[in-house]
Amino acid sequence: MRALLWLLLLVLSQEERLSQPHMTVKFEIPGEEGACNISLICSVENAGLDVTYTWISWEDGADTAHEGAILRAFWRPGDKAVSYTCRASNPVSNITSRPIQAGSFCAGTRVPETVPESLQGLRVTTPFSSGENVESRT
Repeated sequence: MRALLWLLLLVLSQEERLSQPHMTVKFEIPGEEGACNISLICSVENAGLDVTYTWISWEDGADTAHEGAILRAFWRPGDKAVSYTCRASNPVSNITSRPIQAGSFCAGTRVPETVPESLQGLRVTTPFSSGENVESRT
C-alpha cells in the first residue's frame, strides 16, 4: 500500500500546473448572408498527454459540455448569442478561459479595427475571397 501511495505522489509531483488556455477561432462564410461555420480550438502551452479539454456553452442560463479541444458550430444572423468557455484539466490543476461569443466573428469577414477586451489574446483566422486564410493575433 505504501509503495502505491509513493508511486501516486511521484506521478503527481511530475505534473505541472496548467497555464491559461489559448483559444483560436477559425471561421468560414459558406455563402449564406452573414452565416458562418466556426471552429474553436483550445490549447495549453507545454500540455502533457493527460490534459483534457472541455468546451462549455452557455445559452439562456443553461450550460452544455462538449468534450475535446476542438468545437465546431454553425451561426447565422438571428441565432441566439451563445458564449463558449474552454476548460483545460490535468490531475493537478483545472483552468478556465474567458467566455467568448463566437457569433461575433460572423457579422463580417475581417477582424474589427478595435477588439473588445473580452476577445483580446485570441488567435483569429480570417477568410478572404481568394480562399486563403490569414491568421492574426488580437
